[in-house]
Amino acid sequence: MSDGLSPVPRVVARPLYARALDLARTHPMYMWCLSRLEAALWFIGTLVVFGFTLFGLEFIFAGVTAFLNRSAETADALRDSMLPLKVAGAAIGVAFAAAFLAIRRLSPQTIGVSLRNLPRQIAAAGLGLVACYSALILVSIPLVVVALRSTENVEREMKSRKEFFEMIPTENVPEIAIVLVFVAIHEEVFFRGLLNPLLRRLTGRWWIAVLISSLLFGALHFMQGPFAMIQTAALGAALSVVCILSRSLTAVIVAHFFFDFFQLLLIRALQHAHLLDMPHD
Repeated sequence: MSDGLSPVPRVVARPLYARALDLARTHPMYMWCLSRLEAALWFIGTLVVFGFTLFGLEFIFAGVTAFLNRSAETADALRDSMLPLKVAGAAIGVAFAAAFLAIRRLSPQTIGVSLRNLPRQIAAAGLGLVACYSALILVSIPLVVVALRSTENVEREMKSRKEFFEMIPTENVPEIAIVLVFVAIHEEVFFRGLLNPLLRRLTGRWWIAVLISSLLFGALHFMQGPFAMIQTAALGAALSVVCILSRSLTAVIVAHFFFDFFQLLLIRALQHAHLLDMPHD
């Protein structure tokens, strides 16, 4: 019982920035240290830089390759420049992410990069691969039902995919495997590493961030046809969920690479069996 003489304990209010720092350490991918205006500016900047790596570099590399080999067609020039194009895109993505972290004085864990718990990250990569195929199967079932209602839908989709597959040098598996490594780094750094956390900071909800980034991810694959865009959006959502839950960008990069590589082997087998050939009237 108090005798009335004991000092009353003082409650010291902690500054708001200290609370923000605690949250940033606990949930680094939430990007609490950014205001929503800053997050919006970095989001726009990320889209601009990604757009340059996707369209600007392609224009530059195709132009240079065509100039050096003036007899080459545009499609051939793109095939010849695919490896340096993807390497450059991945390098710019990593450099942009590093600049973002340095300017904002953030830990690499903010975008899911860490050397801690590597076995856990490897396991997350395996789960990510399973999640990719699960999402692909779930979204493909209704798409197949829709496609089979009209032969025009099937022919249009097959034509779009055949044109896209012809741009990929599937005959050289080691070379295309190296290309796919840089494709995975390029896309995952921008979408799962940067856009998802920035959108989470902007919208306040992970599910909204995943929805927006997945739709954008699907849209950038427009060359493969509308059905492929929907399938790719589902894959983007699966990779986003794995990245958020595991807090590992490395895990989704590995999962993305192996998914693309296994798809490459499937495409190669279908091409050799002439199953991708368009039917003639």
